[in-house]
Amino acid sequence: MRDIAAVVGIKAASLYAHFPDGKEQMLVDGLREIFEQFLAFVLAGIDVDMSAEEQLRSVVAQHTRWQLESEEKASAWDAAADGVGVADVLSSANLKEIHALRAMYHGYVENLVGELCVSETAVERSRAVLALCDQAKRWHVSGGGRYDSTEEVAEFVWELVRELVLVAKR
Repeated sequence: MRDIAAVVGIKAASLYAHFPDGKEQMLVDGLREIFEQFLAFVLAGIDVDMSAEEQLRSVVAQHTRWQLESEEKASAWDAAADGVGVADVLSSANLKEIHALRAMYHGYVENLVGELCVSETAVERSRAVLALCDQAKRWHVSGGGRYDSTEEVAEFVWELVRELVLVAKR
């Protein structure tokens, strides 16, 4: 807590005024804020008049952009949502809340894929879509990939998603 207080320029005791439940509350509030930022970013381009395919394309592009442009936040959220390093810190109720937030977003993507893919494997395909978005850095030059720009990576991920989801439609 002293290290965190030093970074923000206040005394450690002052942190407890903002976070009376201590480290766990700070972590949960931080994760909740990251998720809210992610969701706002990803859904910014969604319009109610868009088709399921247009929505999915927008979500894939934005999710990919988030992974590349907000890498630290994305990594922190992904690690926490998977329980890496937080299982001993978060109560089961707070861990359930983090999992529920992730499940809400995943459910949205599953519904889009389900509308586009007449396949009994729609759930598995939606998980693959999310995995492709989460691993966007692998295709960017900064992660050893071939694509220089975020837009090129987003377009490549969309090409993979199209094959994965829309080919299954036939």
